[in-house]
Formats: sequence, C-alpha cells, structure tokens
Amino acid sequence: MTYRSPGDNRSNDSLCDVVPLCAICDGRMETVYERSHQKVCQCVDCGTTLTVPATAWDIAARKRDDPAA
Repeated sequence: MTYRSPGDNRSNDSLCDVVPLCAICDGRMETVYERSHQKVCQCVDCGTTLTVPATAWDIAARKRDDPAA
C-alpha cells in the first residue's frame, strides 16, 4: 500500500483518470499498476484500491464515441 504524509508533493502524473477521488475517504486516487489488460488505482490516504479491466475501457470508449449507445 502507498501511504504518504500530507506534505508529500508528488506530481499529478500518476493521477487516476478512472476515478480521481476515493469513494471511501475522498482522498486522491493514483494509478499504481497499468497493463494492457487492467489498471489499478489506489487512494494515497486510506489505501483503497480499484481495478479496472480492459473490457471496461472498451465499453467506455464506445459510449464516448457514440453518445446514443
């Protein structure tokens, strides 16, 4: 798990573009693992993780490209 102090000023390069805020504590989510088949985001405050499979990315892309879908 990635726990950091409030004064830690890392860049937003690792900000999770799936869910930027944690559903549990409203902390900042960052991408900790990314492969072609999945992406894992983790809250920097409480350690909650979210795994997004590649098939979900495909569905989101289709919906974004075709708003009527």
